[in-house]
Amino acid sequence: MGTNEDVLHSITINEILCSLKISADRLKAFISFSQLDKLTKENLESLNWINFDDQLCDWIEQFLDVEMVDDRSLKSAIDSLKQTLIKETKDSKIAERKISQGIAPTIPKDGKYILLVKPYTENFSGGYDLSNKFQKRFDSVLTNAPVIRVYPPKKGDPGKDVKGMSIPALEGNPCNLVIGEGLVEKKDSSKAYSELLANKDGYLKIDSSNNAIISDKIEIKSDIDHHTGSIDFSGSILIKGTVRPGFSVFANKEIEITEDVLDSSIKSIHGDIKIKGKVLGTDMLKDLNPVNFHEDDFRRIEVGNNFNCDELQSYAVFTKGNILVSKNVSRSMLCSAGGVIIEKSLFSSRVRTVCGLQVSTLGNDSEAPNLIEILSINEASREYLLAKEKLEKLIHQEGILNTFLGPYANDMSAIKKLSNIHRSKLEVTLKKLVDIKKLISLAQLELDNFSNDNKSTKSSNVNIIKLAYPGTIIRAENKEYFINELLKGPFTISYNFESKEFLKQDLLPLECIFNNK
Repeated sequence: MGTNEDVLHSITINEILCSLKISADRLKAFISFSQLDKLTKENLESLNWINFDDQLCDWIEQFLDVEMVDDRSLKSAIDSLKQTLIKETKDSKIAERKISQGIAPTIPKDGKYILLVKPYTENFSGGYDLSNKFQKRFDSVLTNAPVIRVYPPKKGDPGKDVKGMSIPALEGNPCNLVIGEGLVEKKDSSKAYSELLANKDGYLKIDSSNNAIISDKIEIKSDIDHHTGSIDFSGSILIKGTVRPGFSVFANKEIEITEDVLDSSIKSIHGDIKIKGKVLGTDMLKDLNPVNFHEDDFRRIEVGNNFNCDELQSYAVFTKGNILVSKNVSRSMLCSAGGVIIEKSLFSSRVRTVCGLQVSTLGNDSEAPNLIEILSINEASREYLLAKEKLEKLIHQEGILNTFLGPYANDMSAIKKLSNIHRSKLEVTLKKLVDIKKLISLAQLELDNFSNDNKSTKSSNVNIIKLAYPGTIIRAENKEYFINELLKGPFTISYNFESKEFLKQDLLPLECIFNNK
């Protein structure tokens, strides 16, 4: 904006030294006066003040823009000079008076960015609402979602110095955000900002150097508990800890957990789930009957591909791929669109599989029951199971209402002969029965839809490596095979979907060969 020092101009008029100082930023100008020689009273009376004023103004106009000069301040300075000289004729001096003020450039606006999502900071300490287990500590970002809004720097307005010259507008500093991996900038001339879009699913991370990236892999080096909250992420997750009761972990891709899963919900839409520790839930079986297994929101694992864990107890697992359990499975339900391998024992459990089951020991010496169902692909899904359970509940309700109505269920004329009180009760119950029948038709239609484009294997095997205890039922279509005695392995019980028969034979490999139809 100019030199780093003030600029000083001076002139002598009528033995008065007139000094004009212009500040280094050229935005202020000051006038001061001092007498050079001793002036007598007679000398003062002979001074031509009109000539002094004219000469002074002509001189000032050489350095300042007239429009920028404050006439009142200049006149006040001259009047003060006169009064001082009259009162004291020796060494009279008038201190600096500001007579001109320029217009400074306005302060520019630096560029900035605004986060549209909550970034992942890897810090899970403090600030968590203990009453809310589902509070999220970061946002999961989907492809093409806007995550950051970037505003460019904005120039300030130009200024004007005391000479009337323009002072250039100041430039603002751009924001110091570095656009990194996984982000693309989208500009729109109709908007005062640009947006950074994610070009893949993941989370936003901004490091200490303001580098912004989208990452599709998250690593959490702690338990999933009240400090972290439940995790819902569009990428893959690695948890170096235990998932504590009541919390959930959801991901679009792979999930790996290095320790245990306790009474919690785990779901991967498209990837594998690998749990190196145990999967333990509160016991949900009544009378050790696997048919009575009851799943809920916090004892369920849903897998878009393959699943494996160390041990499984009191849990429901639904996979679109295979299941591998390194040790025991008890009081659980396994639903697999592939095959199931349990390297030790299976007891008091229900297995729903398309490609078969291989287990070292089936059941135990208490003859705890197991139910093994050989299914088509659609029947192995959780959606099919829920639709089937829904239909069964409606049919059960229909039976209760029919029992209550008795002979009146199909005899309206008999109902009309009853007294008002009894007739009214039966008519309400009859209306409920009609509604239930409609719901049964809809539920049956929903279940039948699973038969469309359905696929089954040519045959499915149940392989026993060591022992099979009594108490297990193997079911396929409308056929059942009962294990009523202790059987030593290795052997295979296979079901052929073409011949509709079970056959016990020497050990065969687990295969998944689908019918062409």
